[in-house]
Amino acid sequence: MTTTGRLGAGINGPVIVEAHYAGEPWQMLASSYARNGQYRVRWSLLKTRVMHVRIALPDGNYAVTTLAIS
Repeated sequence: MTTTGRLGAGINGPVIVEAHYAGEPWQMLASSYARNGQYRVRWSLLKTRVMHVRIALPDGNYAVTTLAIS
């Protein structure tokens, strides 16, 4: 899966994708680097069930979602 985003101009820093399944710990799936407020990170879907995903952004915010993988 590829996730892209745009932050404020001039924001640079690491972008980290983590995920977990019910009853399991968070694990890092991928990382990338935002340059001038833009980022693209590619990561793999690990299992076929509900997956909780959070993306740590260099501006201190998180993008959070839940995916049902079948």
